[in-house]
Amino acid sequence: AQHIAQQAEKKTQRKKNHTGTKRKVLPCIQYLLQTGIEKGSRNNTAVILANSLLQSNYSEEEVMDKMEDWNRQNIPPLPDKELRYTVQSAISMHESGRYYGCPTIQELGACQKDCRLRNKG
Repeated sequence: AQHIAQQAEKKTQRKKNHTGTKRKVLPCIQYLLQTGIEKGSRNNTAVILANSLLQSNYSEEEVMDKMEDWNRQNIPPLPDKELRYTVQSAISMHESGRYYGCPTIQELGACQKDCRLRNKG
């Protein structure tokens, strides 16, 4: 019972953490959100996108809404249950401090020239 109470408190705290100011979504993530992905890369791309949106202070609900919009563009779309599971994996990663960075985005071929991170060095 204590474990369930701790999980509920953690979820409440997580939602509170996402009420802050949203950061601008990186150009590569904006690009991917507007691009349909073919079978074979959808799950990995979904985790990367959801994780990035969480890093930008989107709430879990907002992330799921954006991911559902993105999924409709995929060929074929991920089944709803699989998309929810994949987004939940991204949430768990985010909560444990694990993030995706530029090398992963570059592997997807989505790095954008106008990115503030790309032009940093």
